[in-house]
Amino acid sequence: MEQYYRMVIDSLKQGIVEMAATGKVDADRVGKDLLALEMELDRRVVGNQPHECIDGLIDDLRWLRNDVPESSAR
Repeated sequence: MEQYYRMVIDSLKQGIVEMAATGKVDADRVGKDLLALEMELDRRVVGNQPHECIDGLIDDLRWLRNDVPESSAR
């Protein structure tokens, strides 16, 4: 689980740097991290394992990919 937290933290940090430098977030890079989390979510759901923490991490990356670029355009 720690690897997923680290991945999201790194994506958020990189997103901040990208927003400061270019005014936008690399949606493709964030999409790759989202795909990895969604696959882990599927694995946990199928295995009947707790997955609430993965849901939260997915929400965080969706926010970075979808909402941050819109809010910076205002």
